[in-house]
Amino acid sequence: GDYVLIAAADALQKTVRQNDRVGRYGGEEFLLVLPGADGEGARRLAERCRHQVEALEVLLSDGRRVRVSASMGLYCNE
Repeated sequence: GDYVLIAAADALQKTVRQNDRVGRYGGEEFLLVLPGADGEGARRLAERCRHQVEALEVLLSDGRRVRVSASMGLYCNE
């Protein structure tokens, strides 16, 4: 679990813009704060993030490789 969370956080951090923030919100949940993004911009960025996370293949300590999936929800306060 920890390996996947670390890999997902890294993928998200590499995908968001310079002023955006990525944080762990719950057990397997992350929160992205996207200052200045409108609804459409946030949707596009969320989709890019989802693709990056789903492209991950995490190598576990026992040598197994696991694929990762992601789903995104948006709340915009424009």
